[in-house]
Amino acid sequence: MLGFYKQISGNYWLVTLEDGEEIFVFKTKTKWSFSGDFVDVRILNAQKWERRREWIIINILKRTEEKLIWKFIKSSKQYAFVQVFNSFGKDIYIPEKLQMWAKDWDIVITKIREWKEKPLWEVLQIVGKDSDKNIEESILLIENNIELDFPKEVQNEAKRIDEKFSTKTFLDQEILRRTDLRKEFIITIDWADAKDLDDAISVQKLENWNYKLWVYIADVAQYVMENSILDKEALIRWTSIYLPELVIPMLPKELSNWLCSLNPNEPKLTLSIIMEIDKNGEVVERKILETVIESKYRMTYDEVAEIITWKNPQNRSKDLIEMLNLAKKLKDIIYTKRKKEWKIDFELHELKIEMWENKEVKNVYKYERNEAYIVIEEFMVIANEEVSKFFATKKIPFLYRLHEEPQKQDLQILAKILSNYWIVLNPEKANSKEIAQIIDSLGEKVYKYFLLKLILRSMSKACYSSEDVGHFWLGIDYYSHFTSPIRRYPDLQIHRIIKEYLNGRLDEKRMKHYKTILKNIADRTSATEIIAEDIERKVRYLKVIDFMSDKIWEKFSSIVSGVTENGFFVELESGVEWFVHKNSLKKLFVSDLDWYCFFIWKEKFLIWKEVETELIGTDRRSKKIDFSIFS
Repeated sequence: MLGFYKQISGNYWLVTLEDGEEIFVFKTKTKWSFSGDFVDVRILNAQKWERRREWIIINILKRTEEKLIWKFIKSSKQYAFVQVFNSFGKDIYIPEKLQMWAKDWDIVITKIREWKEKPLWEVLQIVGKDSDKNIEESILLIENNIELDFPKEVQNEAKRIDEKFSTKTFLDQEILRRTDLRKEFIITIDWADAKDLDDAISVQKLENWNYKLWVYIADVAQYVMENSILDKEALIRWTSIYLPELVIPMLPKELSNWLCSLNPNEPKLTLSIIMEIDKNGEVVERKILETVIESKYRMTYDEVAEIITWKNPQNRSKDLIEMLNLAKKLKDIIYTKRKKEWKIDFELHELKIEMWENKEVKNVYKYERNEAYIVIEEFMVIANEEVSKFFATKKIPFLYRLHEEPQKQDLQILAKILSNYWIVLNPEKANSKEIAQIIDSLGEKVYKYFLLKLILRSMSKACYSSEDVGHFWLGIDYYSHFTSPIRRYPDLQIHRIIKEYLNGRLDEKRMKHYKTILKNIADRTSATEIIAEDIERKVRYLKVIDFMSDKIWEKFSSIVSGVTENGFFVELESGVEWFVHKNSLKKLFVSDLDWYCFFIWKEKFLIWKEVETELIGTDRRSKKIDFSIFS
């Protein structure tokens, strides 16, 4: 049987077979294999129970081409290397001419140069010192092939495009062929530190008492042509990655921050959808246009929230206040319609990490969605839905954002947990309406937030597809990502399709072309999305560890937020969530995962129960924060 060998740790070897099955190989049966080798395995000792079968690697068919990260340690006779985080128990040896000036405790990237009786390794890059601050973040990016800098040819192309399309001649030509909306009252609303402004809005009240909502999206496809150098790099990156101290953009700053970004008081090219919405929240008319706009204000969520909640409307123009209040009223109408249709709404907070200019962590806290955030969220959702519906009904090849029904097994586990709180869920018949009703029934109960998190974890992972099978979470038949082409590749891809349709260039040949490529793009972007989210999550963990590292032995009021066989999770008032291992407890710990609770000695704990915890240690290298119950 053939498969790829992966060494997870010093005592953990895995071979993924060609059919996807994963098997374990004992330490003494690995035949000098390295992670990434393509190997032939056989059962050495068949047992009745599958878990007790012993496997052996009998042949190495193809050697790995993976680049591995190691800690360099120089000895008097040879150059020995041990892997940075998961020591595999295999030191590797590199001759002096291939060690690239590495010194003791340097973190280096290595690759196998050739195989003879043993592998001959070489150092490709010196990443930094083992003691360097943020070395873990650097290693994380390297392990996932994430480049901070763009290749030289991509940078040159971005500068060339910025120079070419920033001219008055080009703008005048575009104004002639587009709908000119530069005189309209248009604003952007985003985070205070955002530089890649994808979207802008304007809202009007019509004589028939309907609302007109304009959603303007940066026309990135005007500049990033299919199969160009920029396009190929964007597809590799798939998305912008947002870390607390920096953004790793999908496109160079010449486009993401300047040419495409809808900065105020600058003429910008946009792809826009105009919707007329009645008092019941129904879209009675829609139109998609290529436009030219000029934003009048660059607002932040907090600034807008202060105005529409009447906390601080002073020193603002009358036009701005009037339009923002109209936007708030329209949001309420759209939101009410969604609630009547029982569409799922997870009202969860975000964990915000503030950084000082020297890249030290300033603060970690819960950020609740304010009214301004919800306004933009609702407007973007309805724009995404209407664009998706328009092209789906015309049977035009398109990319869709899917959210399939949850797995029955996950719903069965969720139903057991909910029954602890006298909430009934039928796993056999559960639909988005029933789950939305359960969420609504939680009201302001003390355990609402933690049950919401459990319900969210039971949902299927959203992904991209060239087929429109619906969005379970939103409870709608059609949904696409249209509103963020600066930072998401699927949005950029459908912008190209939209522009070809609007300009009469979407003939049979182009339709066939898109049918050919869209499935591959959907699969590829779905996979890379998981990688990007994992990087963002792990870097947040590291920053939280930094924030907590000077608080050893401090005591915190906490709430139980999760349960496993080996302990439980607690969440602090700041939003920091971490694990309490059973070994840190002074009394017997027993978990009951069927009912999602645990016992410490004779006391029963459900999620949301308050506990007093004590921070007993942090470890950046192993990404750990250790708490114990204080008593």
